[in-house]
Amino acid sequence: MSGLDAIINRKPPSPWELFKTNPSLYIASKLYNTLSQQLPRPLSSPVRTICISDTHSTDISALIPPGDIFIRAGDLTHSGTLRELQVTFDWLVSLPREHKLVIAGDHDTYLQTVEGR
Repeated sequence: MSGLDAIINRKPPSPWELFKTNPSLYIASKLYNTLSQQLPRPLSSPVRTICISDTHSTDISALIPPGDIFIRAGDLTHSGTLRELQVTFDWLVSLPREHKLVIAGDHDTYLQTVEGR
């Protein structure tokens, strides 16, 4: 047999040979193959998360795609006034999302503690 034929037609290594070559990889591979067959299958309908930030009181309603979880991360307002926050909160309440997470940013000064102002 030529060199290439010998490589193509060689017999696969035995489990013992695989273990001796790289014990960690062999054990991890066996665990993964065993456990992955026992894990529950993913949901038939995935959860879609939408995250936006730094809109600074800009109305972007038309740009927000549908989703299950809405994360509003930082800088809800431009100058942090109570009026800007109320408009933004009213808008957030109107969004048809089951779960909403709102995180204030450095422009949202009205939400800071007295010590932080």
